[in-house]
Amino acid sequence: MRLLVLLAIIFVWGCGSDYQTRELPSLYERDYTPIAYTDSYTQQEWTITKFWAQEAIGAPEARAFIQQLTDDSFLFSSSKVGVVDGGFNEGVLDARLTPELKEVIRGYDLSSFSSKKTERSNRQHGTRVTSLIAGRAPAGVSSRAEIDYLSDKSIAKVTAKHLPPVVNYSMGFYPRFLWLPGGGSRLMYLDVRDDDEKNKLKQVFKNSILVKAAGNDYPILPSTDIDNYGREMLVVGSADPSGFVSQFSQASEQVVLLAPSDYYLSVLDGGSLVSFGGTSGSAPLVTSVIADLRSILPTLTRDEIVYLLQKTAIISGARRSHDSVGYIVNHYLALRVAHRLADQGFANNSSLLKDDEVYDFRRESWQMFIDSKAASSYRQKFFKLRLAFFLNPDNLTIRDQLAEVYLQCGYDNQALSYSQPNHDEARSKARLRNDFALHYFLKNERDNFTKWLKNKHQTGAAEIKAINDQLNAIRTQAKGRTITVEGYDWGDALVTYIKGADNRGNQPLADNLRQYARDTHPEMLNNNTLNELIE
Repeated sequence: MRLLVLLAIIFVWGCGSDYQTRELPSLYERDYTPIAYTDSYTQQEWTITKFWAQEAIGAPEARAFIQQLTDDSFLFSSSKVGVVDGGFNEGVLDARLTPELKEVIRGYDLSSFSSKKTERSNRQHGTRVTSLIAGRAPAGVSSRAEIDYLSDKSIAKVTAKHLPPVVNYSMGFYPRFLWLPGGGSRLMYLDVRDDDEKNKLKQVFKNSILVKAAGNDYPILPSTDIDNYGREMLVVGSADPSGFVSQFSQASEQVVLLAPSDYYLSVLDGGSLVSFGGTSGSAPLVTSVIADLRSILPTLTRDEIVYLLQKTAIISGARRSHDSVGYIVNHYLALRVAHRLADQGFANNSSLLKDDEVYDFRRESWQMFIDSKAASSYRQKFFKLRLAFFLNPDNLTIRDQLAEVYLQCGYDNQALSYSQPNHDEARSKARLRNDFALHYFLKNERDNFTKWLKNKHQTGAAEIKAINDQLNAIRTQAKGRTITVEGYDWGDALVTYIKGADNRGNQPLADNLRQYARDTHPEMLNNNTLNELIE
């Protein structure tokens, strides 16, 4: 044992001293040049591999494993998936569709939707979700999913009796405008959903496994439907390239899994590579894994899938944050376990799912790790090391070795995702996550002021009250979920804005800010600094 540990320590991985002119071996048929992204929250530039998210869940390895099973004449079941989203454009034809759905689409003009910008955006959204699930590799994740159902915009439009076993719902619960007395409107979500829509939602998750995006409005809690029915769905949050919860990803006990997405997820749309993300990108990654799982074990229920995916998951640095969830989906290991269950007779004995030995690939993982050191090429070393990691992501020695490869090749953030889940940087990442509530509120305060300034002569009292109610709810949650940041109180936001306007000599803006405080936040006058500025 000492010898193995010693070999692990002295065995040096990575691109070596010439890493700046040498890339990671490609996991795909084509080579893709890494591109630089800027984190909108920290302004940190990240250099990540083009398909970092697909890599992070072991999708290339999973695809190779399914091909191996196909070559061995394994009998797969059909794996039909539905997508409820914001509409679809012609790019959806790049995905794997059932013959029946192809026939429907052939006679339907997908480009005949409204030409409004929001409509185009929504149709791209649904198309990209579909492409992630069943599109071409390497962007497309599932090898087995067949898209058998498409419905645009609203759960109310879903025909429940035609639903396939798995449905992806990334777009979010369809919002409505509540028109207020005195003019204006306020966006309302599920608290004004009528009984027919609620009943339709229940029909959907009663007939199908509904994979739902958690939402991108942290620190606001997810929708009331997720709170009420989350245990009947499979709610997915987003992880960033370093393996931590994305700053925007909404938190709830109902969020059972994370999938890497953030705002840097590469997907094919109409043959072109584009950027996608949010929890809208996380959900289809999990849907893809579920589709592949059910092609091997077609009787898996929602609860069985959650158990299997959490049991095989990669534990992330999210454990350091206040979020309870720290499970990043592990596509490759989940499929290996599913195949082992099928081989041992799961169809006639579902209790095998709770047998810990079914999930134990430690010996094979360690052998892969040893084999990686003896491999003749750098490419084979890398591939075997990745397999060792996905087979046993709890092994910190293997994690650190794989992290070192990414680190030496210049992919610092991906290196962190593979390194120890309790890495020191986890503390600072968790702190950023916790502090985000305050910054989120201040952004809302600024946006609300902009709206007030633009519509101050048309804004009715009822709308002002509605906006204040919304901001008060956000403020309450922000104060309850954040730590003190250098004594920064939420009321200091206006102080900052007013001081800035005064210092720049912008008197009209300063006057408007003062009036805004009087009109909409009279309680803020208790803030001595603000009171002095206003009076």
